[in-house]
Amino acid sequence: MANKRKKKLNVKTRTADLIIDEAERLIGDHGMDGLRLDDISDVLGIQRPSLYTHFKGREGIITAIAERAFIELSHQFQDDNSADPEKTIRNGVYELVKFLREHKAYALLLARDFSTPGGLPAVNAVLGPTQSVVVPAILKPLYERLDLILGRGCQSGKFRQVDSFTFLTILLGSIIACLLQHRQKLDELEILIAELALGLLLIAKDTA
Repeated sequence: MANKRKKKLNVKTRTADLIIDEAERLIGDHGMDGLRLDDISDVLGIQRPSLYTHFKGREGIITAIAERAFIELSHQFQDDNSADPEKTIRNGVYELVKFLREHKAYALLLARDFSTPGGLPAVNAVLGPTQSVVVPAILKPLYERLDLILGRGCQSGKFRQVDSFTFLTILLGSIIACLLQHRQKLDELEILIAELALGLLLIAKDTA
């Protein structure tokens, strides 16, 4: 096992990053309750007390995962300034589904946060308390882009008024629920979630 760590360190990966990487893998494979410090130290070939030089125990590692997850989430829904906001939303949904599918630990972390009254402490440490009305700084770029995209949709007459927080919350909950049930293929899930998102936004055409 020590050789595995040495190989990674040769490419100048910081020990703290290796710890987070391994913790993500363990959560992805075994769920949130499957994250054990002994398993991390065994795989990385370091003593368990060494983990505490980088993080304040298990909760500190989960907080670091949450911070990484929300930093990466903040890059979703890139705005191409398209005149067709429907296409921009659809493409954004596809990318978000792929992102959460490829990072199962993030999906499990969010699922636990959603199901915990008051939110998961590790997530609250990154985003602030769930009752806060202030947009978390880490997610502000994402919400600002969504506001612009949704705003263009409203101005075009295609979208009904839906705020970015409500839209993203419904979208994340739907994706996570579907992913964790393992019932859809990726391409089928992308289409299903995109139609759900657009169904929330699009103003029904008058067929009379």
